[in-house]
Amino acid sequence: AHFGLRPLGLIASGALLLTIAGDRAPALLGAFRRRRIPAAVIGAVTTGRGVMAYRGGRRVAFQWSSRDELTRLR
Repeated sequence: AHFGLRPLGLIASGALLLTIAGDRAPALLGAFRRRRIPAAVIGAVTTGRGVMAYRGGRRVAFQWSSRDELTRLR
C-alpha cells in the first residue's frame, strides 16, 4: 500500500502471458521444459466480452495492467 502497488500484479512481474492455438500447447510446453523454463496452460479463449478470472472459486473480472507493477516504482 505504501508504494501504491497491487500485490497480485506484483506477483506476476516478469511473467509472460500468451495465447496460442490449443493443439499447439503441448509442443510449446515441451520446448519450454527442455530449456528449464516453467510454463503451464492457465486458461482458454472463449466467446464473450472481457477477460474473466476465478478467485476462491468465484468468477471475477480480471484486473488489467498496461505495464509491469515493478516498473511503477521510481
